[in-house]
Amino acid sequence: MTDRIAQERDRQRQQQNRYAREVIAGSDVRLSHRPAVPQPSAQPGFSVPSIGSIGGSTRIAYLAALAALALIGFGVYLFGGFELASVILFILSLVLMTGWFIF
Repeated sequence: MTDRIAQERDRQRQQQNRYAREVIAGSDVRLSHRPAVPQPSAQPGFSVPSIGSIGGSTRIAYLAALAALALIGFGVYLFGGFELASVILFILSLVLMTGWFIF
């Protein structure tokens, strides 16, 4: 009985090794029918932008927010000290890291 179980395990292992060594030829690979770039949605409402559409006005708004946070942080530092400005500067650092990941 244990010999049969051992032989069955050996056969399964050999079959798995054959599958692992099998190389798929280029003609056997099926290409996806979906386009590489997502198409804009025709449905009204909220839609998530694709990476290709991020640019232009989004970057300008990002730079304007950075400039505003830097100026506000500097102003708060001048009038209220570093203790108060550290909150604004922390938010500025988060915005900078977010921009680094997105752009």
